[in-house]
Amino acid sequence: MSYLAKTPEGLLPCPHCGGEAEARDGSSTTPYIRCKSCGCRTGSSHDIDRLKAAWNRRVESTCHYVYDKEICAWRCSECGGLEPVGDHVRYCPDCGARIEDEVGE
Repeated sequence: MSYLAKTPEGLLPCPHCGGEAEARDGSSTTPYIRCKSCGCRTGSSHDIDRLKAAWNRRVESTCHYVYDKEICAWRCSECGGLEPVGDHVRYCPDCGARIEDEVGE
C-alpha cells in the first residue's frame, strides 16, 4: 500500500472519530480516501474529485439500503451502489451517505 502523490486539500475530518483523512492507493487497489486513525474509508475510484466529494458528503447525507430483486442484492438509495458483501457498514462506500436502516422491497 502506498500514498498517492498528494492527498487532496479540503478533506473534512472523519465522521466517526474526527481523525485526519488521507488518500491511498496500492498495487492491487484503485485509490480511496481513509481515516488515518480508525480506518473508515470510501469506495475506490480513479476519480479523485469523486472520492473527495464522497468523503466530504459523509457527514451531510443519509441513505438506506433497498433490496434489488433482479440481482438479489441490497442497493444504496442515494447512489445505487451495492452493499459490501459480508461487511455490515454504517456508511455507503460509494457515495459516503450514512446508512440509517435497511428497507425491504
